[in-house]
Amino acid sequence: MTSQLTREESLKILESLPYQGEIELEQDKRYFLKKMKWSLEKLEVYIKRPEKRHDEYPSEKKYWEYLIKLRQKLK
Repeated sequence: MTSQLTREESLKILESLPYQGEIELEQDKRYFLKKMKWSLEKLEVYIKRPEKRHDEYPSEKKYWEYLIKLRQKLK
């Protein structure tokens, strides 16, 4: 949007690895595992599990939609 990069340049950047090397990736992975108190096995299980859409989780969306409709009626 700001014309700093073209779409093609942006896509090319996204195709590359976000880390300069394996060492940085492993450091970040170890840090993540430590903070989450996970083992490497638990991370692998988590990554391999089936994808779940955001709307499959419970939410208060219906409640808020009801309140919005109620508010509109009361105006």
